Amino acid sequence: MQVHQQSILSQIPNFHKLSWLSIVAAIMSFSYAGIGMGLSFAKVVSGKGEKTTLTGVEIGLDLTVVEKTWRIFQAMGDMALACAYSAILIEVQDTLRSSPPENKVMKKANAVATCAATTLYMMCGCFGYAAQGNHAPGNLLTGFGF
Repeated sequence: MQVHQQSILSQIPNFHKLSWLSIVAAIMSFSYAGIGMGLSFAKVVSGKGEKTTLTGVEIGLDLTVVEKTWRIFQAMGDMALACAYSAILIEVQDTLRSSPPENKVMKKANAVATCAATTLYMMCGCFGYAAQGNHAPGNLLTGFGF
């Protein structure tokens, strides 16, 4: 599948000049997070939020210890995958060889962007959990019927 995607994408002329694609992707990402947070916030404020616990779904009839452990490791893997930008961040900062003022500005911009994205998506996850409870789906908007 990946080979087919690469062969199709390689046919796009001036592929290195597709900076608009990053802008569209960022707008879509922030829109998705904003819609999810808005729906979650509205559900919590209206008093229709689901039951939540600090430790998540309780072990019992519906969940074994092994399944709970697997879900914990799966969640940790999801978080690690979501934070894949951190590896790129180090590479970006290492390649900055320009004058010190520009170098410092870029490092600060990367740090601010990482903090902003982390804050946004943590708020999205926390509001989603507060609204949909222990059985919140992996895709936030599917819990609202989308």
